[in-house]
Amino acid sequence: MNSLGDICNQAKRDYDTCFQTWFAEHFLKGDTNDSMCATLFKNYQQCLQ
Repeated sequence: MNSLGDICNQAKRDYDTCFQTWFAEHFLKGDTNDSMCATLFKNYQQCLQ
């Protein structure tokens, strides 16, 4: 799925990839520390503003 703004598509893809990895390899194994993708999420949020 694309971002709300076309200019942010790459930032969203980067975050989505990281999130999917974190979810499968960490969260589902009980590790709820979500800092792994925090920088990518912040970059994506800033792009949307």
